[in-house]
Amino acid sequence: MNWMLTPEAGALYANHTSINTTAIGADKFLSEGSKTFFNAAYPGDALEKLWWWPVQENWFVAIRNEYQDKFLSA
Repeated sequence: MNWMLTPEAGALYANHTSINTTAIGADKFLSEGSKTFFNAAYPGDALEKLWWWPVQENWFVAIRNEYQDKFLSA
C-alpha cells in the first residue's frame, strides 16, 4: 500500500487506468494525456474546494463510536 502512494506508482496507476491518483507529487510523472484529463476534471482551484469528509448523521456517529469502543477494549 505504501508503494501505491509514491509519486511514481501513483502516476503509473493513473497513466494505465485513467483514474486520478491521490499520490502527492505524481503530477510530475503523469503522461500528457493523464495531465490533460486531470486538469479538465479539476480546473483552477477545484481541488481546494473539495470536501473529502461527508456529513455524518448523529445516529451513525453514535453507532460508530459504540463499535470503536468495543474494538479498542477487545
